[in-house]
Amino acid sequence: MQDIATAAAEAQSVRKATAADTPQLAKALARAFFDDPHARWTLRDDSRRLARLEHGYVVGLERLWMPENECYTTAGVVGGVLWMPPGKWRLGVMQQLRMAPSLIRAYGREIVTTARLFAVLDSLHPHEPDHWYLPMAGVAPDWQGRGIGAALLQPVLDRCDADGAPAYLEATTERSRAMYERNGFEVMDEYRLWGNGPLGWRMWREPKGSR
Repeated sequence: MQDIATAAAEAQSVRKATAADTPQLAKALARAFFDDPHARWTLRDDSRRLARLEHGYVVGLERLWMPENECYTTAGVVGGVLWMPPGKWRLGVMQQLRMAPSLIRAYGREIVTTARLFAVLDSLHPHEPDHWYLPMAGVAPDWQGRGIGAALLQPVLDRCDADGAPAYLEATTERSRAMYERNGFEVMDEYRLWGNGPLGWRMWREPKGSR
């Protein structure tokens, strides 16, 4: 765990991520999600989970998130939030086909369960137009609990409030759900992954001042 002063400085250094940050950001996110219930359910092999998460995040960053220019990290790249702007969250068939070989290389035989997770989350996604989507947010374990996650969220949440735009995400742990609730998100409903898998929560945030 980092000391308070160091973590506070990191929280104040939030900036947009660049392509050069991709390797380090993928590592930080993989560490953040190594013990996540959804990740453990889909990537059962503990010895390979970290590498597969890291490779998967590299693919996602390069092919999906970085091109939208709405990824945020810190000076030390200790975590990140990866947003999809309104109207950009759903992948077209051709985009999925182009990404398939890279994802298969990243996830190996566990591409089947990973693809099933993607399909579940896609089916749960609300159809309301013009909302921001947060598919990924994480901070490396030794930096957690210091306000960095909330600081990473703030640039786009401020924009949502200024533009009158809502935001949507899926929380996969009670801890992350509580953090999102502190930042204005409310639980829409609860879901469970297949085979009596872990719980998750669909969450929605109305812009401040809209009520």
